Amino acid sequence: MTNSNKPNLVPVSASQFFMRATRAVVCAGMAGALALSLAACGSSATSSTTSSTTAPSTSAGDAAQVNGEGSIEVIEDGAKSDGTNVNIAEFSIDTSGLFSKRDLDASYSKDKATIVTLADGGSSVSGDGASVDGSTVSITAAGTYVLSGSLSDGRVVVSAKDDDKVQIVLEGAHVTSSTGTALYVKNADKVFLTLAEGSNNAIGSSGAATTEDDHTLDGAIFASDDLTINGTGSLVVTSSAGHGIVGKDELTLVSGAIEVTASGTAIQGKDCVAVKDGTYTLKAGTDGIHAEHDSNGAKGFIYVAGGTFAIESGKDGLDASNDVLVDGGSFEVSAGDDGLHSEYDLAINKGMVRVTKSYEGLEGSTVSVNGGDVDVTASDDGINATGVPSSTNADDTSGAASQNGMQNGQTQDGMTGGPTGGAAPIARDDAMGGTAQGNERGQAPDGGVPDGGMPGMRGGDMPPVGEGSQGQMPMDGNGQGPQGGDSQGQMPMGGNGDGAGNRFMGGGDFENDSTARVTIAGGKLTVTSGGDGIDSNGALEITGGETYVNGPTSDGDGPLDYAGEATVTGGTIIAVGSVGMAEGFGSASTQGSMTVSASGNAGDLVELKDSSGKTLASFTPNKSYGCIIASAPGVTQGGTYALAHGGETTEVTLDSIAYSNVQSFGGKGGFHQGGGGMRGQNVQNGQDTMV
Repeated sequence: MTNSNKPNLVPVSASQFFMRATRAVVCAGMAGALALSLAACGSSATSSTTSSTTAPSTSAGDAAQVNGEGSIEVIEDGAKSDGTNVNIAEFSIDTSGLFSKRDLDASYSKDKATIVTLADGGSSVSGDGASVDGSTVSITAAGTYVLSGSLSDGRVVVSAKDDDKVQIVLEGAHVTSSTGTALYVKNADKVFLTLAEGSNNAIGSSGAATTEDDHTLDGAIFASDDLTINGTGSLVVTSSAGHGIVGKDELTLVSGAIEVTASGTAIQGKDCVAVKDGTYTLKAGTDGIHAEHDSNGAKGFIYVAGGTFAIESGKDGLDASNDVLVDGGSFEVSAGDDGLHSEYDLAINKGMVRVTKSYEGLEGSTVSVNGGDVDVTASDDGINATGVPSSTNADDTSGAASQNGMQNGQTQDGMTGGPTGGAAPIARDDAMGGTAQGNERGQAPDGGVPDGGMPGMRGGDMPPVGEGSQGQMPMDGNGQGPQGGDSQGQMPMGGNGDGAGNRFMGGGDFENDSTARVTIAGGKLTVTSGGDGIDSNGALEITGGETYVNGPTSDGDGPLDYAGEATVTGGTIIAVGSVGMAEGFGSASTQGSMTVSASGNAGDLVELKDSSGKTLASFTPNKSYGCIIASAPGVTQGGTYALAHGGETTEVTLDSIAYSNVQSFGGKGGFHQGGGGMRGQNVQNGQDTMV
């Protein structure tokens, strides 16, 4: 079929990462506005484009895309070549431009450098461009400066010209300040902080934040311009009253052994935090690594190409107001809130990610696991895709709340949200957006849960009781209210009531959010959750890899939870958990799956075998369970399979592509068997009848 509106196709390198802007950004008359020249952390990059939302599959071509080979076809908002519609606009970042040659080159000539010897009451300078005034060392010109010695209560300040590049080499330098920032980059084009080979260095601050030069100096290291840390030495950063390392422009971490202990955030960037390699031991009162831009929605992202990370954080391990992309490295994260959190897209392509403690393991507008070895433990959802955090998305500056915003515990003025005074999110086209950030926890934009912040409701959660007399909450949805009562205040299971004050139980209470998506295309993913194992406010797509879920034991959550459609077209999945809210895959799948009522205990081997006895998939859960969701390559409609569990074997013949013998109250509203459910409809006189 010929489509006269078919857009041009633009090839984009697979090394690029697509950052979701929102739906409906590109419309008639606005396409030109999206042709922004987006810098990679502020430097040169490709023009912004919009991308198809089709998830990578496990075919040879798609696997090459995931691995960074070949190219990805990117299209503008409108119709794809196959005639289907695309309404998700995304920016692209060329990650190949994040690390410059000089970032990666930690060499220096000591013979040509200015030598600074630090000493209490007697620091000295040999060379040009630096001076000493009491306990303050000032660097005022481009060049290389080699620092050694110690200041027990002093500071180093870089105040150079706008186009000056300054290299500070630490050769056994120790600087501590009792009044705030110990290393302050006041002005320069870029500063390279090089850790000399074999050197041990320390920078610390015990003082509270101060205001200076229109900046709030709240880090032991504070850079108002670009900052790169490289070299092979070590650096210990401490901040007892603030953040550790703060960059208000580009913050680039190339190498070295860096240990940060801070009462606030360990490492914080504005335009971005980009990590090439290195070893990082981070202990933070708030976030381990945080990136947030307060006025440019195209910035504020985290990109990791490699490195080794041990993170203990009071809030999120990684947190970004934009995207989080992991292209390598090894993570061990223990977080008081989310393990890895993004307000927009969160993707793991390579590396090892271990989240040993969290509220929610991986959370973003979309969450994609395309490769690597990922293991998350969460007290609530293991993976949670929330959808874009604005009302009508990036082109909306009105602050009006959307359904997504309401379910995320946010208020309609777009400013107060969960916390008092919580700021509205920055839209991806640089406009101030609609609802306040919070992602169903009523959080402030930095991921914190302020006093009085209340979590919002997501599909499947127990809603607040409506106003008026409270009716009954029967399982069958036939909740008769008090005599003469109206429809207010009833909470029948699966209801979709529209009476005043009603928010009924079941996923049907909120519509599918097409900006939310969980995609698993490769690698190995293991989830252990107290809430939903994998939760999407929109679609769930499994196209490859291995997925294993130790789901909840409470019947208020399920191994899988989604508001849109769930499809499996490739890969292996075994998900176990409670049966009360269980839901399996839908009929749009091309690989067979089964959702089976089957009980077992922690340590019981679960095996999926074909009719010849060949094991197609196996998994040993670490929890007891009441249902099993399983699929693997080779499972087809019409086939007969054996599901061994807890010393028993259940024989399953797939009379449909998505078989189920489970009856639950999960899914898209009310009682259901298999993928879809039957919704209740609120009627008058206090009665909600299942239909």
